[in-house]
Amino acid sequence: MCGSPQRKLADGVEIDVTGMKAVTLGYRNGDGSQSPGTALPFTVIDEMPQLGSQTSESFYDNAYQINTDDSFNFKETQQNNYVIGLSSEARPTVAFTPEPNVQYTIQPKNSFWVTFGDYTTGQIIDGTKVDMKVEVDFTKLPNKVKVVHDERGNLKIQAPEQY
Repeated sequence: MCGSPQRKLADGVEIDVTGMKAVTLGYRNGDGSQSPGTALPFTVIDEMPQLGSQTSESFYDNAYQINTDDSFNFKETQQNNYVIGLSSEARPTVAFTPEPNVQYTIQPKNSFWVTFGDYTTGQIIDGTKVDMKVEVDFTKLPNKVKVVHDERGNLKIQAPEQY
C-alpha cells in the first residue's frame, strides 16, 4: 500500500491510498529451498506515490519488499506526507514514511488487536493509547476464535471448546 495522509502521519489520521498491490510472502519449502516473495518498486510521479509491478523477488521468509527509487527526496516525503506499508481489505493497517533508494522488508504477523470504540475505516490508531484491547495471535491460536466483551468492558478470547 502507498498513499498520503491529509496531514502528518499520527494517531487518528486517515490515509488516502493511491496504490495497492497484492503480495506473496516468501517461505521456506519442506526441503529447505526458498520460495521467493513479492518485491515491488515504489516511485513518485507528479507528486503521486505509486507502486509498480513486481520487478524482482524477495528472499526473506514470511516477508515481502517495497523498494523505493530516487524519484523523490526525504524533504518531499515530509512535505507531501508520502507513506508505504501494509493494508488489509483496502484499509491501511501499518504505514510509515519512506526514504529514497531503500529496500524495505515487511514481515506481517498474523496477529490482530480487537477493541471497541468510534473509529473510521482507514484510520491509523496508536494501540498503546487504547485501554480495552485483546491480541488475537493466530500464530499461537486456532484459526477460529471467539472474542467475548463482558459486562465490565473487558475483552477476552474464549477457548474453542467453550463455544
